[in-house]
Amino acid sequence: MEIDIHPFFTEIKNHSDLAEICRLDITKLPSPHRGENKIKAILIGADPTNNGTKANPGPMVLHKVFGIGQNCENDFFRPQLSNLKAVGLDKEDIYIQNLCRNYFVKQTTENKEWNKVAELWVKYLINEIEDIDPKVPLLVTAEKIMKIFFPKVPKASMLYGMESEFSFHSEVIGRNVYPFYRHYKYNLNNSGKYRGYLMERLSF
Repeated sequence: MEIDIHPFFTEIKNHSDLAEICRLDITKLPSPHRGENKIKAILIGADPTNNGTKANPGPMVLHKVFGIGQNCENDFFRPQLSNLKAVGLDKEDIYIQNLCRNYFVKQTTENKEWNKVAELWVKYLINEIEDIDPKVPLLVTAEKIMKIFFPKVPKASMLYGMESEFSFHSEVIGRNVYPFYRHYKYNLNNSGKYRGYLMERLSF
């Protein structure tokens, strides 16, 4: 069966320096997850690039974002699920997608040009979620993603400690965007003040 190739792959060829860091040989991209309940939030990951699991090391091609519905779901989605439960949400309450849907040659943390590719993906994400109520916010799983939506963003410790007055409304995407970082330091079970703040904004 012929695979529909995302227009990103045509666009990226006009940026030869960025094309070099992308896996252009993998054009079958993970599909998003749309929960069966009323959508209360949009969870955004960075990209599907991975090193596999302990049981199956090496890059894996995922059928769905974060490997949801596959044997590897627990390996890739566990930190996000823990944070969702901390604010009273389940994966069936949210829409889940990566900002960059393509695979990269290097992992996100090692990819110095990631932000330039991410900026190309923003318009596709806007188009993809336009049918979801604009009051529904984005929850982003990494600081790198947060920086795409805000020119300047305080450090994670300041945001989670509620030490900085910061408008979470992003003009880039026209929605509120909140940190929902997957790093264990920012597990929401240990961030009572910020968790309470976030829960108030997810209870519409």
